[in-house]
Amino acid sequence: MLLQAFSLLNQLQQTVLLFLTHAKKACRTLLGPEVPNYYILRNGDVVPTYFSNIEDQLSTAHLYDVETQRISNALIPIEGRYKPLNILALCIVLPNEKRVDLSDWIGNIRTNPNIPLAPKTLIDLWSATTNTYIRYQTVEVTDNLGEVHTVTYNS
Repeated sequence: MLLQAFSLLNQLQQTVLLFLTHAKKACRTLLGPEVPNYYILRNGDVVPTYFSNIEDQLSTAHLYDVETQRISNALIPIEGRYKPLNILALCIVLPNEKRVDLSDWIGNIRTNPNIPLAPKTLIDLWSATTNTYIRYQTVEVTDNLGEVHTVTYNS
């Protein structure tokens, strides 16, 4: 009796979640396009998935799913455990010495397979997903060993 009640509750929950998913898609259709996922190309470029001229690069590209914050192979996602990045913290140092801390966002990203991503690629991915542009030159990166590295880019 108790298991039947839990089964019915689970079915009800799944039905409500399916309804909400369809309602969100309908609202997005009325209000504008759905949030795109992004490809991370082999050279570190970040491009939206609706780009159609990159089919030849997809075999070596990775896909970032904005909703789940997971990075996997672009063509065939690998089954298994998604692991955190090998970067613990990333902080952008602006020219006026203010800092933009991306550590919480990076802490939520999971990858399978675990791939090394350059700080520039992560910043570009963050910029694309949050619609935020920051002009930067210096980035402080803390790796899994707790070591802080400073990376400087030409603007």
